[in-house]
Amino acid sequence: MQWQAELALQTRQWEQAETWATRSYEKGPKLGGLCRRNWMTIHYASEARGNTAAAAQAQQRVDACKVSPPTRM
Repeated sequence: MQWQAELALQTRQWEQAETWATRSYEKGPKLGGLCRRNWMTIHYASEARGNTAAAAQAQQRVDACKVSPPTRM
């Protein structure tokens, strides 16, 4: 689904890109690289559509996808 979202982003189908990225996030992992890609796709699509509030919110969600490394002693 994320792949479809990125293809839609490249072809400037902003709404379709957001839809695919949202579906990918809902069904996929909530942490890690795929999570970040989903939210970045939503960010770029929202920004392209002129929805700066949604773009800013998506950008903030990217940070929540980061996985902290384990504590090493």
